[in-house]
Amino acid sequence: MTHKILVVDDEQSILLAIRTLLELEGFEVEVAADGQSGLALYRSFRPDLILVDVMMPKLNGYDMVRQIRADSNSLDTRIVYLTAKGMEDNRREGYATGGDDYIVKPYAMEELLETVHGNLPPRAGEK
Repeated sequence: MTHKILVVDDEQSILLAIRTLLELEGFEVEVAADGQSGLALYRSFRPDLILVDVMMPKLNGYDMVRQIRADSNSLDTRIVYLTAKGMEDNRREGYATGGDDYIVKPYAMEELLETVHGNLPPRAGEK
């Protein structure tokens, strides 16, 4: 079974690059350009993993994650922040809101892939 990943970021170039990378890895990917759209897609798409920026219009990443984590069904969904907000206070807030991992921009695509794979259980037939 293919893992489903939701990517939420207001930078179109980042959405396109991450979507392309993850689709080439065999993931089913949906993207959203703001937190409000990301929250709606979370509810309909039910991803296994969410990659989310912090600074976005309409609803920031922290508030989006808080709302997702208020849903008891979200506990199986892993959430990774991808953000330029790299101060220790930002990381603490990310984890306090329910994030499982935190990557600071700019990051290497290899680091992103390693984090994605590390936050998902192996697919059937994989070790």
